[in-house]
Amino acid sequence: MSSRFQRALRAWHGSPHDFEEFKDEAIGSGEGAQVYGHGHYVAEQPEVARSYRDNLTMSDYDPNPIVRYNGIDLVELARESKKPNKDRFRQLLGLSGLDRTGGLHEPLIEVIEHMLEASQLNHTNVTPKAAYDWLHDDTSEYYYGDEEGLKENQKRLKQIKPIIDVATMHTKGDVKPGRLYEVHVALGDDEILDWDKSVGEHHEKVINALSNMKKNRPIEAGDGLSSNRKPYSLRAGGAEVYREMAQYYGRALKSDPQAASKALLEAGIRGIRYRDQQSRRPSVDLYMDGEKIEPWDGTKEHHLHREAVDEDWGLASQVAALPSVRAGTATDLDGLIKRLETNDLGTWLRENKHRVQLKPNRGTYNYVVFDPKDIKVVRKYGRKDELIQDFGHEPVHLTNVEGDNQK
Repeated sequence: MSSRFQRALRAWHGSPHDFEEFKDEAIGSGEGAQVYGHGHYVAEQPEVARSYRDNLTMSDYDPNPIVRYNGIDLVELARESKKPNKDRFRQLLGLSGLDRTGGLHEPLIEVIEHMLEASQLNHTNVTPKAAYDWLHDDTSEYYYGDEEGLKENQKRLKQIKPIIDVATMHTKGDVKPGRLYEVHVALGDDEILDWDKSVGEHHEKVINALSNMKKNRPIEAGDGLSSNRKPYSLRAGGAEVYREMAQYYGRALKSDPQAASKALLEAGIRGIRYRDQQSRRPSVDLYMDGEKIEPWDGTKEHHLHREAVDEDWGLASQVAALPSVRAGTATDLDGLIKRLETNDLGTWLRENKHRVQLKPNRGTYNYVVFDPKDIKVVRKYGRKDELIQDFGHEPVHLTNVEGDNQK
């Protein structure tokens, strides 16, 4: 194992594609937006990666599949059966031979309609066999208390099983598998440009690298960007620095993020970090006796149980759920107590002030990794989060793992 991976970040990547290692030629083949810089995107939170996997895989869903039996498209047959003018329906029915089989087209159309509805609901193409199995085996709840109705439904469907077995399904393109990747990322704070921080808040190594990149720019006549060799202001934001670089390296093209990422990598800055959507606004966490308290949610059974056996936890959880706490505007306990002074929560908080702390929420981050060699795939999961492959890499010291970041 590379020594770079002795300490690593644990992260996740969602993709419509199946692969075993990250490659530069695949950049842009997922969502393709590359809003936070050119590179490979990974997320600290698996939910973020899952959303990309699901949304990008949806794009390959074919709402107009073809299911052939005796050369007839059963999807077209089902749709024509619902139209006021039945001429095309009768023509298809005759060509298929289904009009000579004792009305078997009715349960067959029922299966096709369920197939289309399930496909639309799941954004992936459900096969006729899967729809048949569900209608035949898993509909007992719809016939609860009506055993005869259930038996009759299964009898009707069983008669069309031979048709389902030989029907063939085609889509316009292969439905992409959709994968969730658990990865280790070999990035340290001294190698990251933080999109949301000022230059002065970065590691000294990063500050020096940025300064040297600016100082060593070759001066070209008439080019204001290259002639400006002053170090970046310590107040300049990471996003501002990256965009200025992209402008500089892409003078003829207006902007060249790929060249900016390459230059940063050569200078020893190997990636970008930025807050994910959930963390883009400030927030604070409430702790009681050293335990992080979840904001109260009366729809969660474990919250109701915990409150029933621990009244203090329930009151602390209600404080954690206050809008001013969740929005990050409540930064000190004294101010919060004053705002709640006529409230029972305020009384409780005043009496238990010595047990309670408000701490800024670190938030969770996504990363743009410039070099694919800095990413190692650890495990691969499918559309339903089922484990497909464990690559068996040696354990490493993970620098960003907290309890709520586990899968």
